[in-house]
Amino acid sequence: MLLFIIFPYWSFGMLGACVTGIFLHERHQRFPQLSNLDLTNTAALALCGAVIGARPLYIAITIIYLIFNGIYPDFKMLIQIFNNGFIYYGGLLGAIFIINFYLRRYKLDKQYFWKYATPAIPLFHSFGRLGCYFHGCCYGLASSFGKVMIDGEPHFPIQLICALGEFCLFLLMLYLEDKHERPLPLYLTLYALGRFIIEFFRGDLHRGIFLYLSTSQWISIFLLIYLLLKYWHRDKIKSV
Repeated sequence: MLLFIIFPYWSFGMLGACVTGIFLHERHQRFPQLSNLDLTNTAALALCGAVIGARPLYIAITIIYLIFNGIYPDFKMLIQIFNNGFIYYGGLLGAIFIINFYLRRYKLDKQYFWKYATPAIPLFHSFGRLGCYFHGCCYGLASSFGKVMIDGEPHFPIQLICALGEFCLFLLMLYLEDKHERPLPLYLTLYALGRFIIEFFRGDLHRGIFLYLSTSQWISIFLLIYLLLKYWHRDKIKSV
């Protein structure tokens, strides 16, 4: 319990990893074609891809934001930037990219694998957002309704809304897994739409703002365009 007080973000992250691991272990019975070796390899690669994708994106966005606002980081500030922060989008897309590379390399069924793995993504992320809430990062706009105190001012607990939304996506993915052939594009579409809206209620700085939209909103837009062109438009053509 003391760990959750001193290191709330990492504690919830570890708890989420444990719960997600148990969920995937029990779920494996429904997907017997996936070998234990492939599951172990993809789990390790997902972790590497998430870290590699999440940290550099945070560093790049933070430095660009500071320079855009006339702040040129010195060596001490750069060290602080390099040692702090992750961006979920970077981690998510990094993990997906490296796993898909592995699946193509060993000629595994991507659709079968992602039907197994997709629900685990929002399940894990829901714990991560709880960690954000108790850590005091990724907070919402200044509001009298809120317990997240930043410089003595209360902010809306948008992290809890995000956690609830991700858990609802987790349940939805489970409900639709036998009714939808491509759960990963469906999750990415729903998440991108939700993230675009949620960003309007975020109050934390250093997120990058360009043409009144945050970095995550621009990523959501490009991701939705990519998904539309690659999956939904292609399916529409096939059905004609």
